[in-house]
Amino acid sequence: MNLPRFALTHRSVVLAFFALLFAVGLFNFATMPRREDPEITIRDALVITSWPGAAAEKVEELITDPLEKVIAEIAEVSTIESISRVGLSVIQVTADDRVTDTDQVWDEVRAKVGPLQPRLPPGAQPPIVNSDFGVVYEIVFALYQTPLPGTQAIERPYEPRQLEIFAERIED
Repeated sequence: MNLPRFALTHRSVVLAFFALLFAVGLFNFATMPRREDPEITIRDALVITSWPGAAAEKVEELITDPLEKVIAEIAEVSTIESISRVGLSVIQVTADDRVTDTDQVWDEVRAKVGPLQPRLPPGAQPPIVNSDFGVVYEIVFALYQTPLPGTQAIERPYEPRQLEIFAERIED
């Protein structure tokens, strides 16, 4: 079928389709949520446990593994990644994408990890669940070129690509 021929011979169908698309677009634009600073949900938390002077293997065996097993019992947790170093266990816990209230998940993690403290080896600090490290602030910069003092015009204006390169350097 030839689309341009169909459009010319069935003008009313094309106009009705266009009007429908336009109406749906207006409706979506009118009901779209608007925020100057949108809320960003951070779905990660850290469980940090210190055991000064212990070897990394012992930290893995006596602290990281038991904590991972207990955290894995929580249904809303999607991934668990851990690092065991000399005297330190760091477990990164990620909540599932379907979770809307991450604070409740982190409260569950605290509730599961807290009772495990007496079973940790002597000298190990209580596990700390850090869920507030994801507070994000933003800064907006405007990059533009002005004439040198004492002149009216810009002698060598930068190309848009050059300004983009400068912006990338600032970002880095």
